[in-house]
Amino acid sequence: MDPFTCLRVHVLEYIVESKNVGMNELSKFLSITPPSATSIVNKLVRSGVIARVADRHDRRKVLLAVTPKGKIVLKKGKAYIEEHMGKIFSVLNNQELEQLIHLVKKLVDTHS
Repeated sequence: MDPFTCLRVHVLEYIVESKNVGMNELSKFLSITPPSATSIVNKLVRSGVIARVADRHDRRKVLLAVTPKGKIVLKKGKAYIEEHMGKIFSVLNNQELEQLIHLVKKLVDTHS
């Protein structure tokens, strides 16, 4: 799976889970500039997996919505990532997995 596909799954999942996501929220979530988020969104809109929709309460605000095609892509992408990660982690024994979890938590806590 190429990096853009992983990013696509990540973005789709965020939009589905968060509801009422606009460009500012997405750029903050991804820790990128708004123009970079716009570039990603434009590609996703062109591929038909998300759509821009007007906010019902504020017509000036544009929200992002996952299309039916996007929901299929998200489901397949999550399954692929889960399978791929399972293969990667299958070479580790329980002690190594616990060490990995400990190290990842330490890194996350350090940068939170």
